[in-house]
Amino acid sequence: MKKLANLTLNQESDLWKHTYYEQFGDFEDHHFNKPIINYLKKNALNKRYNTKFCPDCLKENVYFRKLWELTIYNVCHTHNCLMISKCPKCKKNVDLRISPIGECKCGFDFKLSNPTYVSEEFSELERAINSKVYPDKNVILMDNQLLKIDFRLFVYIIVDFAKLLMKVHKGANSDSVTSKYQYSSFAYKAFTDWPKQFSHFIE
Repeated sequence: MKKLANLTLNQESDLWKHTYYEQFGDFEDHHFNKPIINYLKKNALNKRYNTKFCPDCLKENVYFRKLWELTIYNVCHTHNCLMISKCPKCKKNVDLRISPIGECKCGFDFKLSNPTYVSEEFSELERAINSKVYPDKNVILMDNQLLKIDFRLFVYIIVDFAKLLMKVHKGANSDSVTSKYQYSSFAYKAFTDWPKQFSHFIE
């Protein structure tokens, strides 16, 4: 990171803020539960060659947001539209290794993608994620037990519960943004109105 700071003329501390180091900590942290750390390393973040974007965000400013890296972030909390993980033209995965940013290898401009909008209630999880990563006392969220715990455990529980739901519904396409948003959202809502919703989830 120090070399990158020197190369880009940025403060090293500022560069770290664009990663999840502050939220996840050191993945080699031996003081935290090792199985959970290993699980997060494998499942919490999108791969650079398989990420996603919000076309409305790109229209405002062309850069890939930190929140988009999380596998459980599948609805833009600002524009209430589904994140897009495949190029609308060539249908290939969105690849951050390709330059220029905001454009597919096939030449398609991601800003021209047609968003699929959803009601605000379906972005409750994503607004919760945003509040955990960028705390804001003015943001009002539904009461949820997961908002009270460490961010690493928050992500771990949502990812694991969503995977469990996908296994129960064997026909679900785990690579589909729609499936991910539906199951991740349902997993989060299971901890709302505690313990009533969780009891329904177990049943």
